[in-house]
Amino acid sequence: MITRSKSGIFNPKLYTATLDNKEHDTIQKALCDQNWYQAMRNEYKALIKNKTWSLVPRSVEHKIIGNKWMFRIKQNTDGSIAKYKARIVAKGFQQTEGVDYFETFSPVVKPCIVRIVLSLNMMNKWVVRQVEVNNAFLNGELTEDVYMRQLEGFVDVQKPGHVCKLRKALYGLKQAPRAWYDKLKNSLIKTWNFQNSKADTSLFFKEIHGFIILILIYVNDILITGANSKELERFISEFSRIFALKDLGTLSYFLGIEIAYAQDNMYLSQKKYIRDLRNKADMLECKSCDTPMVTGHKLQKEVKAPTLQHILACKRVLGYLKATEDYGLKFSAGGEMKITGYTDADWACDVDDSKSIGAYCIYFGNNLVSWSSKKQTVVTRSSAESEYRALASASAEIAWIQSLLEELKIECTSLPIIWCDNVSATELAKNPVYHSRTKHIELDIHFVRDKVLARELEISYIPSEEQIADILTKPLTFTHFNYFRAKLKVHPCDYAIGYDLHEANQINIELEKYRSFVPPDTIKIKNSYKENNQRKHRKPNPSKLKPLDMEVDGFKCGANQEKMNNEYEEFLRDLMETLSRITIKITHPLRWHQ
Repeated sequence: MITRSKSGIFNPKLYTATLDNKEHDTIQKALCDQNWYQAMRNEYKALIKNKTWSLVPRSVEHKIIGNKWMFRIKQNTDGSIAKYKARIVAKGFQQTEGVDYFETFSPVVKPCIVRIVLSLNMMNKWVVRQVEVNNAFLNGELTEDVYMRQLEGFVDVQKPGHVCKLRKALYGLKQAPRAWYDKLKNSLIKTWNFQNSKADTSLFFKEIHGFIILILIYVNDILITGANSKELERFISEFSRIFALKDLGTLSYFLGIEIAYAQDNMYLSQKKYIRDLRNKADMLECKSCDTPMVTGHKLQKEVKAPTLQHILACKRVLGYLKATEDYGLKFSAGGEMKITGYTDADWACDVDDSKSIGAYCIYFGNNLVSWSSKKQTVVTRSSAESEYRALASASAEIAWIQSLLEELKIECTSLPIIWCDNVSATELAKNPVYHSRTKHIELDIHFVRDKVLARELEISYIPSEEQIADILTKPLTFTHFNYFRAKLKVHPCDYAIGYDLHEANQINIELEKYRSFVPPDTIKIKNSYKENNQRKHRKPNPSKLKPLDMEVDGFKCGANQEKMNNEYEEFLRDLMETLSRITIKITHPLRWHQ
């Protein structure tokens, strides 16, 4: 029988049709909605309190730019509405470079830096806090004269002909990001004596009484971590006196990444992002796939006329994301302070231009902090050359990571080591051999050899079957793909995303009460029984009930369902509901079996 699901036809399920979550596109509609009107008033009051502008008479010499109200709904990780946000945005596209603005670039912290700091946080058991600066861009001070129309819906009735002369930055202005970064940077350096990292200008650090405090900045999202929790609390308190902060507590959600803790491990995942991506592609009900791509195939960039084969390949990627949406990058607390890299290359894999794919992955301790998979810019004449260029890319990344650790006064226990599965490339990095075959390679590539001779880097050989970077160069079979994926520390996450310490402590208290019911074993339901009958809607027959095995936190216990009384059964159901909501993912629901 041919069904719609077998034919790939799915109707979208509108679960949120009853929620008022529409983002209005006109101010007239928003003013009629109480939630959006209140959001607009809050934004206007914040601008007035911040002294963002002053009203001045309009002049023909003034270049007046416009503005527009923007509306957005902020959602929680579960998709529920967290906040109605209205924001006034200046029409910066009406500004002229060199007249209305000059510098526009504003640095943000690099993802690799975030992972390195989180790895340090786990290895040293530091405290990490997250804060958000409210109306961040409004704190930037302007050095140029910028004039803007009054806000629609909030025109001063006593001065309707006046315009706003901006004193501080506003969202939409070309120079707004730069003005905010300069304001924050000057405050951290001059007020609190922080140092700006040379490896990443969005990282600030300070040493207090032998303890270090690190600050990572991504626009208005800020991570603060360090070994001394009291110093962190004191700094956040002082920081909030200058900038309006929203203290988000323990790190749980940062830049679209969900963070959760389980014992001595941290997991980084993007479950919500994956679901949004599948929802956008109308593939919420798609089938799961074990690997993102079939071996021998590839996805091309910027395909102008995609065929059915390309579309099916894209759908397979989404199917793989569905199968692994509960997976996350695992950061563990153990491991030595050392840098380890793996490099690989797929020589002349592109049939169009014969260029190679070079890839590397770099670990700090046991944690994966940096990776790359890129097509090389030149055509290489041998596999050794392509592997050597991949070595050069990894060496440059490791040198940058080393400079960061040196700034933070963090010493590694051993020299950084790169594992390569090509003997010729490994020997070429150590000695100037094969001159006739490698004399055409650019001189700047040979800085790998300089690093090795200076004993700042070690290059070693590893068999291809143990080369982790192989997963980043070409599609693999499921067996090899699954093996290397585990080596990359990508594992299933059987936990509740973003629980806080209060909830964890509360669960521990409740578990103590539950242990009075259950033998000293804990509580995770295992699917260790099978149904003897496939017929449904029949009352349970106690004589045919199977034993129920339970396990929680490493403890084990056994119980027979026919001996369960109503109180014990009710306790188990309540326990499962509580744990599945807060800390533990139940693998199978409790139910009667025939």
